[in-house]
Amino acid sequence: MKYMFFSGKGGVGKTTISSATALNFALNGKKTLIVSTDPASNLSDIFGQNLKEEETKIKDVDNLYASEINAADSLKKYRTKVLGDKVKDLDDDVVSMIEEEFKSPCTEEIASFDSFTGFIARKDFDVIIFDTAPTGHTLRLMSLPLKWTTYIEEVKKGEGRTCMGPVANLEGSIEIYNKALKILTDKTATNFLFVMRPQELSFYETIRSIEEIKSIGIKNIAILINQILPDKLAKFNIFEEQYKLNEKIIEQAKETGYKVKKYYLMPEEIKGLDSLKKFILMEDKNYAEKYFAQFFSSDDFSSYGNNRIDIADNNGCSNAGAINAKESNSNLIDGLIDNITSKVNNENGVAIKNTTKFIFFMGKGGTGKSTISLLTGLYLSKYKNKKTLVVSVDPASHIGKIMGVELVNEKPVQVENKNLFLSIISPELALNDYKADTLRFFQKVSNNADSLKVLEEELNSPCTLEIAYFKKFYNYFKLGYGKNNIKENSNAEINNNVRANLNLNIKINNDIQNNYANVYNSAYEGLKDEFDYIIFDTAPTGHALRLLLLAFEYQKENKNNNGTAGDKKDEELEFLINTITDKEKTYFSLVLYPEFTPIEEAYRAYNDLKGAGIDVSFLSINYLLNEKLKSMKFFKDKIEQESKYLNVIKEKFNLPSLYFEQYPFEINYKNIEKFLSLSFKL
Repeated sequence: MKYMFFSGKGGVGKTTISSATALNFALNGKKTLIVSTDPASNLSDIFGQNLKEEETKIKDVDNLYASEINAADSLKKYRTKVLGDKVKDLDDDVVSMIEEEFKSPCTEEIASFDSFTGFIARKDFDVIIFDTAPTGHTLRLMSLPLKWTTYIEEVKKGEGRTCMGPVANLEGSIEIYNKALKILTDKTATNFLFVMRPQELSFYETIRSIEEIKSIGIKNIAILINQILPDKLAKFNIFEEQYKLNEKIIEQAKETGYKVKKYYLMPEEIKGLDSLKKFILMEDKNYAEKYFAQFFSSDDFSSYGNNRIDIADNNGCSNAGAINAKESNSNLIDGLIDNITSKVNNENGVAIKNTTKFIFFMGKGGTGKSTISLLTGLYLSKYKNKKTLVVSVDPASHIGKIMGVELVNEKPVQVENKNLFLSIISPELALNDYKADTLRFFQKVSNNADSLKVLEEELNSPCTLEIAYFKKFYNYFKLGYGKNNIKENSNAEINNNVRANLNLNIKINNDIQNNYANVYNSAYEGLKDEFDYIIFDTAPTGHALRLLLLAFEYQKENKNNNGTAGDKKDEELEFLINTITDKEKTYFSLVLYPEFTPIEEAYRAYNDLKGAGIDVSFLSINYLLNEKLKSMKFFKDKIEQESKYLNVIKEKFNLPSLYFEQYPFEINYKNIEKFLSLSFKL
């Protein structure tokens, strides 16, 4: 039995390479299952079939099956597993309590994790391939077997209750979790393959992730470098810098001592079995040379005079309907500012105090959310004189490195431009702060040793992270909460987090209930600055949606548990919901590029947001090819394809858009101003 995990930062090509690998095994007679653990999976898109958690046979291919771990399906299956036939043997009060616990926001992660370990336990396949979520979330998934087994064993020694009910209900899971851990750390059974692009930030992320994955005992590791430029492109001046960087990164990867495999940039979209088969054949050097030869001729190397193509002064994208992208982008963002300015004047025309505005950039991994967030932040702060904070809620964020700031954490850090600040929500720090704040408060108002013991057990539950992470996200809206002159409610949500969301079986006395308002919130104290704009560079779509929709789930729980804390309404949570859904205060932009998968994923996110009462304000269309590349055969089909997809985007969304070209140089501190000047009219 062989297990293969494909991991890496969003957009590096994990699904393409893992799908091609699965197909190759199947074509060679191995019964193969490919499983996606990404909440925003696009296996269905690449195979052209509607996939569910239960494995589905891929049409027209013997031996190949696919599955997408779906949160809703996993939760339904997990509920049956936990309750099962034992319901009839339990007291009504216990059943009622367990049913209520299934409404906890952290339960979906537990259920999805349980599905993941269930696949590892399978014995009816020769190969199981996991197409994982972007790096930060995959690292968490890989560490969960150890965390859950440790947690359950510790709880068995104490009160015997987990955040998902009596530990007795999970006894059968311990063996599976231990088995999963053993398989993951067995280098003869499991291969862990990190997919990356030949770029500095991608290489940095890969090395950092390898060290983390090694720390939990995973040993059999390889590096797959995707989208390497074909040699012939290096003959053109505009690709020289990128080609040299490709070679440098490849050499650095080899120096790590890990096995390195290369995959070349292809001028066509990889979608469907035929293109996957072609992708497999590209591993043969002779086939690859013949394949690329058809896209280049002697005319290519004489058309431009010394093979020079100059795109630096071009103001338009070839496929954006002859739009002047720089002017269009500036007009769109300026329009938001003008709209805001008109809203902050009273009926007598007198200016009133400004309010904080929020912009969310969301989309599939690898669409360029971080770059676009920073470009928008730079434009607003430097050229529109708006005090702007860019916050990354992506665990694999590199906004600090891009802007030349070494240490970025929760507290806003000022960059050279005095109006621009950066901040990152760290999962580790979020969890540590949440535990410390909760325990400090509990110890301040209670000396009940038994209750404290149960609280400590529950805080060590892996599902606590989601609550802690949400609380940090929540804090950024407190900036707007204070700036909009709403009465501060300090920390009413602690009540819900401790009692409702963790579902603690603790008898909290009246003194505790009456003193929640006195909780010291260190995170909020560190975020007193007021900003005109707070821009969120989100995690890939599925995780970003989860973070947003948690607000609505907590609001529902707050209402269901109303009365627990003296019938106090959580005013801050209400403010968060009202702000997120107020299209005059909060702007949502879906980031995508003109290919099938990112368009479909953006459209699913569009509908999910709409269902929650959130309107998408505009799109950010990235990676458009410059019109001067149209005469090169290598890019001709790609540009024609872009044109078709841009029409699809217009028909599906009918929204105003920002347009960003794909430039052949690294996104870093040295080049960010160049990107800005090519993207906005300054």
